[in-house]
Amino acid sequence: VNKSCEVATRASKSANHHLTKKLSHFEITKLLKLVKTFSDEMIEDLGKLALFLPLATDVFNCLVDRWKFLNHLLSMNVWKHITPQSPKCAFAGRTSTLIKESVTQWVTEKINPSETLVVTRVKNIRIATEEMARALNRPYKHYIDFFNVYDIDYYKVVFATLDKILGSKARQILEDLDRYQLCNQNCQEIIVSTSRASIRLYMVLKGLVSTLGNTFADRIPRELTLRGYQKWFNKALIFWFRRSKRKQCGVSIRPWYWTRM
Repeated sequence: VNKSCEVATRASKSANHHLTKKLSHFEITKLLKLVKTFSDEMIEDLGKLALFLPLATDVFNCLVDRWKFLNHLLSMNVWKHITPQSPKCAFAGRTSTLIKESVTQWVTEKINPSETLVVTRVKNIRIATEEMARALNRPYKHYIDFFNVYDIDYYKVVFATLDKILGSKARQILEDLDRYQLCNQNCQEIIVSTSRASIRLYMVLKGLVSTLGNTFADRIPRELTLRGYQKWFNKALIFWFRRSKRKQCGVSIRPWYWTRM
């Protein structure tokens, strides 16, 4: 690899200074091979790191040297003359996929899809949402800086993935909760415990959406599914105020239609 680096580096310098001069097949082959080698190594190493929670300040330290060299290779002007797709774009696509997979895996593990008790599932997604809101409320600049080098908006990728996976799972769980409450509507103990769980989830989702809107307004998707979270609680709302005993839930709330979100 080191020998290939020397050959490719000499070729890349020549290519950048003499773009009008046709590169030899040997030079092109070495450049492409070297980029593939370093890209594959970087993707493999990135896959071993925490690309989502928990975020760490020193997570990319082990990649600094290769990161700089790979970026030099990916940023060469010569690519537009010898390949239809920029290697930098290809690398960015693979890296974005890693981030999405990391987010999806984290959310799935936290929610625990094998759990059958609906109240526990609501609690699990609430706790996961709380952790996300706390972490995202403190942007980690080094994550942004690292991925920006490869034209990847880290938080934009994270938010788009969170919106898709968290929104989908939250709606499914709440639909299951609606059916469960309807089947047990005459059992006050069940209604009180499930309402308490859904109210707390509602408040946490409200906090997450508020954080996204206030801190990352320029990065969140235009059509943010999570913005419609209030509608997911329409049926649960009936049980929140059943018999006008709101204090049974142990949480002081105001209906969403009383307050502008």
